Amino acid sequence: MSHATMLEWLGNIQGNELSLPMLIDQMQTPVGVVPFVGAGMSAPYGFRQWTLFLGDAAKLAGKTQAIKKRVAAGQYEEAAEDLVLTLTPSGFQDLIESFFGDRVLNGKELTGAITLLPRLSNGPVITTNFDRVLERVFQHERCPFETVVWHSKVNLAVRALERNGSVLLKLHGDWEDPDHRVLTLSEYQQNYGDAEAVINFDLPLPQLFKLLAVRPLLILGCNLNEDRTLKILKRVAADLKTSRHYAVVQKPKNAAKFRARMQFLAGHNIRPIWYPEGEHHRIERLLEYLCEQVPEAYRRKTQTRPEGAAAKAGSGAETIPWPPTKFIGRETDLKHLYELAKAAGLVTISGGPGAGKTRVAIELVRSLAPEF
Repeated sequence: MSHATMLEWLGNIQGNELSLPMLIDQMQTPVGVVPFVGAGMSAPYGFRQWTLFLGDAAKLAGKTQAIKKRVAAGQYEEAAEDLVLTLTPSGFQDLIESFFGDRVLNGKELTGAITLLPRLSNGPVITTNFDRVLERVFQHERCPFETVVWHSKVNLAVRALERNGSVLLKLHGDWEDPDHRVLTLSEYQQNYGDAEAVINFDLPLPQLFKLLAVRPLLILGCNLNEDRTLKILKRVAADLKTSRHYAVVQKPKNAAKFRARMQFLAGHNIRPIWYPEGEHHRIERLLEYLCEQVPEAYRRKTQTRPEGAAAKAGSGAETIPWPPTKFIGRETDLKHLYELAKAAGLVTISGGPGAGKTRVAIELVRSLAPEF
């Protein structure tokens, strides 16, 4: 597809003829862009958008009208805080797991715009989502992340950024880890700053995000309202006036709102790539086009399976994820689990978040696959 054809596909919207070539030029450099992925990219898989989730939780809590008022006033964090207090932390976590946990992906085919992300860049990916669509997509494309970290492990994130590693930075945590989540008002205050939403750059999360924000971001699936992450971008824009980010966003139909939106994004050093309001299907074609612009030398490397790793006919091993690194240090545990599984036919692997349950399970199934 030619550049002119893509501009036409996007609706020949004012500003795209400037922003799109700049984005392509950036993607053709060794640095490339850092995808910043919001909830809109997970929505096609059945994951709730934040407002809908709050509404559903409010019904269960018997606080529909109160939460509606909070949402109408843009008080999303306060609404979440109210719901945690009413439902109890345990009850609220059950809802998080129900709406954002891995079971939402069960039986879903990996298709659509988000499956193109592995081809957009070869370095870090950032998200504020709790779900694991990105992990699943990158695994499916045989280029799994070397590391998945969130704000509580800033040092690991910094090391990965220094070497442009294939790392997923889940800035606000993961659905399975309520102790390190950023969702409610108190959690935002603890990780970003005080009740007046003043960013405290002495805290680890703002420090990390400020470090990220000096690299060109490509923002996808985000509403880009005046939240704390946007405040950090605005601060960086003020300090580094030549910094440049990009975002794929809807063009408001109202001309006055369009001008206001352009001015708002410009104040955050964000160059928008517009598409007509509500026509989200255009995003996938745009990302396909952008992927074609990435030079071969700067593409993310997919992994090849070791020689002889092809599954035996009928074993089903071809459906088991192929891990990105060697399995070291847990051989004794694996041997013990293998013996239990052979004897009992069923084992349960338990442990806290980040303990390596999934990796051990994959190695165990791989070791058993040829025998079943």
